[in-house]
Amino acid sequence: MKHVNPEICKSYLYHKQCTSGNCSITIKTRVGDTGGDWNFSGIRSVNYFINTVTPRIENGQITGNLTHIKHYLGEMYFFRAYLYFNKLVALGDFPIITEEVTEDYNKIRELSRRRPRNEVARFILANLDKAFLFMLPIQGMLEMPLTKLYLRIETLD
Repeated sequence: MKHVNPEICKSYLYHKQCTSGNCSITIKTRVGDTGGDWNFSGIRSVNYFINTVTPRIENGQITGNLTHIKHYLGEMYFFRAYLYFNKLVALGDFPIITEEVTEDYNKIRELSRRRPRNEVARFILANLDKAFLFMLPIQGMLEMPLTKLYLRIETLD
């Protein structure tokens, strides 16, 4: 990244070059235009699944093996915990969003409020508890990642 001397910027020649299209300046931003740590697309997808499937399970609207259906729901709780864990590590305080965000300005403003780290950590642990409750045991394969996440969160809390 090239830094420009402010005195040169004040000169007529520099001003003339930049306004005529002969000058380009590259600026490195700290926050990307899209994606990054503030990307909510994964959280939105997981929330949509949980909020759509849970009432359908309760109302008996989903057919199939209920154990497997609950396992998939448990996976979504695990993924939500994983996504929030990454946000906790990268950003610390972070909004906790569990419902669909509508275009209501006041609602968006309320939901986008950052929550303290310890509250985010407790939210992650609650999601891991639900994941453990719903998911099928696979000979220690589930317990190991959950235990590692629990231990890591306890050190952050």
